[in-house]
Amino acid sequence: MTNSNLIIVLIVIISCVIVFVIVKWVFNIWRQAKIISFLTPAITELSPFYKLLEILFDHSHAMERHSPLTTIDQHIKRAVIGITPEGIQSFPVHSGRRNSHYPMLYAIDTAKKLWKEQTLQKKISYKLRFDKTIGFVTKRFTKVRVETKMAIVVINENGLVVTAFPILELSEKTNNVIDLKLVDSNYLDKNILGK
Repeated sequence: MTNSNLIIVLIVIISCVIVFVIVKWVFNIWRQAKIISFLTPAITELSPFYKLLEILFDHSHAMERHSPLTTIDQHIKRAVIGITPEGIQSFPVHSGRRNSHYPMLYAIDTAKKLWKEQTLQKKISYKLRFDKTIGFVTKRFTKVRVETKMAIVVINENGLVVTAFPILELSEKTNNVIDLKLVDSNYLDKNILGK
């Protein structure tokens, strides 16, 4: 083997090592970015996140299936093949995910107040329409994602929130829809979270 061939082999080996190191570095950055983007809603909205856990714990799937901690791919899977974000095989359905914890906390708080005003304590579904987008719904049997301003909150006869999630906006006029103005986090911190 001549010196020039040896140099070429060394250059190829060094180039491969450099490419490997760069690819590994890029992959690590990508992986860290994915983890951070997954955790960001819980970190940046810590107070409403904990309040929702307190309200929904042990009797609702709203956090596992509809929170900003779920991924778009999980909602596509649910809409197309029926696997819920927590991995349970079910039937394909429209799959809703909220963008933030604050609107859902506001919707739940409003629904609970309305439920307490009822003379007959029974299971009730409340449809709420915000003035701004609160999340998206992936349509059943498709990968089509539609932004929505609507949510539903279901409260059982014991006053527990069974579920709460974004729903497709209804094109026709709907009775019994509660209109809400999307308030800022300062309002919610003061009036719901007691800060």
